[in-house]
Amino acid sequence: MDSKLLGVFAGFIFSLYFSRDILSEKEKKVSFPKAYSMGIPYFLVMLAILLVFSLDIILAKRFFAPELAGKYAVLSMLGKMIYLGTFGISKAMFPLTSERKETNQNSSGLFYKSLILIIIICVISVLVYAMFPKLIISILFGSVYLEMAPYLVYSAIALSFLSLTNLVLIYGLSTDKLRKTRFLFIFVVIEVVLLSLFHDTILQYITSFMVSNIIMFIGSYFFLKR
Repeated sequence: MDSKLLGVFAGFIFSLYFSRDILSEKEKKVSFPKAYSMGIPYFLVMLAILLVFSLDIILAKRFFAPELAGKYAVLSMLGKMIYLGTFGISKAMFPLTSERKETNQNSSGLFYKSLILIIIICVISVLVYAMFPKLIISILFGSVYLEMAPYLVYSAIALSFLSLTNLVLIYGLSTDKLRKTRFLFIFVVIEVVLLSLFHDTILQYITSFMVSNIIMFIGSYFFLKR
């Protein structure tokens, strides 16, 4: 018997063995009455974050020549590494704060610890991007994109605020403190308007993106406090 096939077969047998307690259980009907009502706000929040996260590159293809749009995409992707690097903190916090909400325990301490951790990561990232922009770009994408180096710190700041926004919104969802999530799309509109008005240069464009993310963070924190 082929070794790969044997490995798959052995894995199947072991999975059945370790799942024997589950497989022996009788089927039970389980209802989750709040699944849809809780799922819709979560979907809207993730959609708003995704749009803010992606629209700058999409609109750059419209406002800039293909070569310049490609260079901006590199600039944006480097900033988005910060967001992706901190996303796991928010994701890990969600079930913990949700559990504390269900058991009537205070979850604010966990939120602020997560907030401080993300702030530390973001501050370090912004400083590194500010001090070594050419080195970072040349190592990851090559010297062709070095003209984007002066703007890298703006991208880092923008995505740092989006990371903080993501944490605030996820905490609001997990503790049922976030209401009227549909109004988050106001910030998506603000981003589109700013990027549409200010795109004569890369500096204008990336600054507009940064400002829109700062506005979204402030607005999200306001929604949470309300």
